[in-house]
Amino acid sequence: STPLYSSAASDVYKRQVLIITDELDVNFYLSTRNIPNVEAITVREINPVSLLKAHKVAVTAEAFKKIEEWIDA
Repeated sequence: STPLYSSAASDVYKRQVLIITDELDVNFYLSTRNIPNVEAITVREINPVSLLKAHKVAVTAEAFKKIEEWIDA
């Protein structure tokens, strides 16, 4: 059962995660840059390539509000 677990864990580990924030805090950036397959960007940096590369996208509440304002404008 261990090889199956490690295989599943490595699959998740290889998937790209995109985190979108309203503003990129220096400490947050420094924390995420050392995590493999994690990219942190601001709303202004959203681009099709990053969105398509990501397996999972996490958006902060503040960033989501900015995206809504941007779309409604």
